[in-house]
Formats: sequence, structure tokens, C-alpha cells
Amino acid sequence: MPKYSYEYDQEREVLVRHDKNGLPMLMRKSDLVWESVLDSKNDMYGRAIFLGQGCWDRLNDISSEEAEKILAEWGIDLTEGKK
Repeated sequence: MPKYSYEYDQEREVLVRHDKNGLPMLMRKSDLVWESVLDSKNDMYGRAIFLGQGCWDRLNDISSEEAEKILAEWGIDLTEGKK
């Protein structure tokens, strides 16, 4: 079973990561750091996820494999920390 589920905003190149125990996090291609959707600069994603408003129509569910491919294309080393 995958550890995370993902949504992707292709237009703005934003990846949203969900897990069972925490708040959703997002990463922008332009700023390769996971950050909370509750951060004020991410409020349109917070509204989309929690209220179904804002940019919800741009968020598409993607598989873990698709998310890993996007992250690799962005230059994120997915092998770091894996054994």
C-alpha cells in the first residue's frame, strides 16, 4: 500500500502529497520544498482540499509512480534515505 496519495496541478506545476496522519503538503517546481497547504501563500490549495473551492478543478489525482516521475524530473533524489 502506498505511503502517500498525490494530486497534481499541471498548469502551475504544483504537487500535493497526502498521508493518513498529517496535513497535506505541497511542492512547487519553482521551490522544491514540501510546505503545508495551511501556509497563507498556499491558501487556494487549502481551500480546494478542505472546502472544495478555489483551484480544486485543477487538482488531478495521480498515482505514486506518476508523482515519483514528476519529482525525478524536477531533480529530487528519490533514493535518498532508501536502503
